[in-house]
Amino acid sequence: MREVRLLNNVIGLRHDQFKGEPVQAINSIDAVFADDVDVREIWSQLIGLLYDSHAKNPAGRAIREAKRREMFLVMVISLGLRESISTTDLMRVYQPQFLIDEVSLRLMERTVRRKEPEAKALAMGIDLSPFDVSPAAPITFPAQSQANGAGTGTRQ
Repeated sequence: MREVRLLNNVIGLRHDQFKGEPVQAINSIDAVFADDVDVREIWSQLIGLLYDSHAKNPAGRAIREAKRREMFLVMVISLGLRESISTTDLMRVYQPQFLIDEVSLRLMERTVRRKEPEAKALAMGIDLSPFDVSPAAPITFPAQSQANGAGTGTRQ
């Protein structure tokens, strides 16, 4: 059953939300739970919080984490597992310190790798807005030289 596999994936990897597997699983909620309005509604609320720039502080992270647990619980209820899996079960995570350190180090390294080229581009006066790949951003193409006969374009 696809729903159980998806739930197993997102719960099994809840200690490291930044890996590809949980991201792929979360992004397939709309397809896998297509007929479950409750799961899809709570997913919509969670994704709204994930992209809310005002929720990037400790209080916002706590709200997002509570919404994520709520989404897991709604999935559990949808699958008829409410008697077997509780909110307490969903909150319990085994995460040894070395994994916490590994995730933190990966995020720090990523931040450093991203900031260096950004700083260089800004120092050179390069407009970085065409490179915004957030889901809400329109896809734009930077101006090309007239030498190759191409102009600018925007695809939305």
